Amino acid sequence: MHKNLFKFFEFDKDKRNLVLGIKEPGKPVNTNDKDLEEDLTILQKSVVNSILSSQDYYLLWGPPGTGKTSKIIRSVVNALYQKGQQIMLLAYTNRAVDELCEAVESISEEMKNLYYRIGSKYSSGKDYAENLFDNKIKSISTRKKFQEFIDKIPIVVGTVSSIQGKEGLFALKKFDTLIVDEASQLLEPMLLSIIPYFNKFVLVGDHRQLPAVVKQKNTDSTVKSEELKEIGLTNLSNSLFERLLQNAERKNWSWAIGMLQEQGRMHSDIMKLPNDLFYEGKLKTINSIHRLENPLKLDHSKSEVQEVLASNRLIFVPSQINRNQVLSKINIDEANKIKTIIENIIEIYNRNNLEINEKTIGIITTFRAQITKIKHELENYGIDISKISIDTVERYQGSARDIIIFSMSVNSVSRLKQIISKDDDGIDRKLNVVITRAKEQFILLGNENIIEKNDLYRSIKNNSSVLNLDI
Repeated sequence: MHKNLFKFFEFDKDKRNLVLGIKEPGKPVNTNDKDLEEDLTILQKSVVNSILSSQDYYLLWGPPGTGKTSKIIRSVVNALYQKGQQIMLLAYTNRAVDELCEAVESISEEMKNLYYRIGSKYSSGKDYAENLFDNKIKSISTRKKFQEFIDKIPIVVGTVSSIQGKEGLFALKKFDTLIVDEASQLLEPMLLSIIPYFNKFVLVGDHRQLPAVVKQKNTDSTVKSEELKEIGLTNLSNSLFERLLQNAERKNWSWAIGMLQEQGRMHSDIMKLPNDLFYEGKLKTINSIHRLENPLKLDHSKSEVQEVLASNRLIFVPSQINRNQVLSKINIDEANKIKTIIENIIEIYNRNNLEINEKTIGIITTFRAQITKIKHELENYGIDISKISIDTVERYQGSARDIIIFSMSVNSVSRLKQIISKDDDGIDRKLNVVITRAKEQFILLGNENIIEKNDLYRSIKNNSSVLNLDI
C-alpha cells in the first residue's frame, strides 16, 4: 500500500489532481456508436455511448443484475477494440476476472486469441487457463518475439494484485483505457499506482454492496486532515470509486458519472425491497424479460406449507430462540425449519417437473457455526446438499440463486446489532447483498420480537407472506 502511494506521487501533477478529484475531467466528445450490440436496451446503449465519449474517466454505478459485466463492459471493450485501442480489464476477485474473460470471449470467436490473463493457474477458471500469460509465452525464446507478442495482443485481463506484480508490463507497452470491475471493493492505494499509466479509466461498481475489506475499526480509519476532507477523503476504508463518485455528484460533473437502472435478475416483487430500502426507487425491470413480472403459480399439495411456498415471492418464517442460546451463533429452530422448507421445495419442483441444480437454492447465514448446523440437519434427514450452496453473505457477493433462504441466526438484540453493517449513509450493505442474490423467491427466517427492533428487517417482514412452521 505504501509503495503504491509513493509511486502515485511520481506521476505528473495533472494526473494526480485528476485522481484526487481536484481537476475537472474533460467534457465528452460526441460519440454515437450505432454499431453497438442489438441485445442492449436503449438505456444501456446510452450508458455505453457515455463511456465511449467520456474523457479522462467515467464512473458507472451498477446495481445487481444490471448487466454491468455481461452487457456494458462487453460492449465497451468491443467498441474500443474496433477503434484499435489497447485495453486493460481489472477486478478485485478472481471470480470477477473469470467473468471478464467470459465477456471478452463472448464478443466473437477471434477474441479468444486477442487477450491474455495475468495470474496463476490455481486461481483461474479452467475455461480460461490456456489464456494465462505464462502459458501464452511458454514457447517464446527471444526478447524480440516476446515484445512482438506484447504488442500484438490488445487486451490484458487480471486482478489488481496480479497486475501490481507485473508492473514491468507498463514499460513494454502503452495502454489507452483501463476498465475496473468491482471498483467499490478496492481501496484507494490499490489503484493509485496503476491509473496514471492510462489515458482514460472507467470504474464500475456499487457502493451500496459490500465494501473493501478493512481490519481497522471505522474510528481508526477516519480522516482528520481538513485538506483531505475537502477532496472527499473522509475515511480510508472507502473506495476510490465511492469518493470520486460523490465528488463528481457534489461538483455537478454529471458527464463523468452514470447509473444502470434496468435489472434483469430479481423478480419485480423481490426487487421492490432493495429498490425502496437502498436504491431510492431508481431500479426497474427490463421489459423484455417476462419472468420478472410473472406471478408465481406452481402446482402443489394441499398442505398450507406448500401453498405458501408455491405462490409467494417473499416469505417470512418466524423462528424461536432458546433462552440457553442467547449468546450462541447457532439457531437450532431455524436449521430445522430450513430442512422442512427444502423438503417441500423439492416436492413442489418434482410435481412441476422442474430441475433442481446448483443455481436453484442458496442458503445464506450470518455465522459459520450456523452453516455447520444447517448442513448437519440437512444431511441427517437424507437431503442431498451437493447442489445447495450454504455460505455467509461475504462469499455470496457476485452470485445469484433462484431461491435464497436467509437464516439470521440471531438470538438476542445485541447479536442483531452485530450483523447490521450500515455505512455513512445508513445503508446496510450486507442485507442489500443478501436480498439481491434472489431471482425468484426470498425466504427470511428470524425471531419476530428481535426483528421488530430494526426498521429494515421489520420492513422485509411486513412485506412478506408469513409461513408458520411448527417443528
